[in-house]
Amino acid sequence: WDLRRSLNTGTPETPPTGGPGGGGGGGGFGGGFRARGPRVAPGTYTMELDVEGQKLKSTTSVEDDPRLPLSAKERNTLYGTQEKLSALYERASALRVSLEERRDKLPATGDARKPINDLLARLIPVATRPAGPAGQRPTTPPTTTPTPGESGGEGAPPPPPPPAPAVITRISQLITRLDSFTEAPSKARLAELSEIEKDLKAVERDAKKIK
Repeated sequence: WDLRRSLNTGTPETPPTGGPGGGGGGGGFGGGFRARGPRVAPGTYTMELDVEGQKLKSTTSVEDDPRLPLSAKERNTLYGTQEKLSALYERASALRVSLEERRDKLPATGDARKPINDLLARLIPVATRPAGPAGQRPTTPPTTTPTPGESGGEGAPPPPPPPAPAVITRISQLITRLDSFTEAPSKARLAELSEIEKDLKAVERDAKKIK
């Protein structure tokens, strides 16, 4: 046991790369990162081992690391934030699986899958989304260099900002940042968590609109 609570993602993921904790900020599904569940809080836990129908039980105690300079309030905030992130990760994972199942029942030709694919793009990076049964993947349009006077050329307004990273990627990255246990979440991290939750709710709401 790695002293962590397991995460229910409902789908296989890639093993972690880039060092301990998944590293690199690749993000969740397909981003070279497997989000790990949060460490359990100090306390007494029951362990159960099932060997060919014979169940063996034992208890173990998890204690605080006295070297970490966290007050009880800071530690509770950290644990609570990590648990909330884990719950968001599981919600986003379940939504992803549901959307992919719905999409794969639709014709692979035409625009029937576009609404669901657009929602999936808000959940997971386009380049790492698995292809449907037909093996089709979204294509990236070719890039062109505008000449002066054309749209995007000299004197033209700046291009729009790139879209925000996919929701599951952001959840995975924030899980990694808060995994050190050396300090309580900052106001900026808590604000980031609130923004992620808001964006996930928006995807869930839009998913219900698709017939």
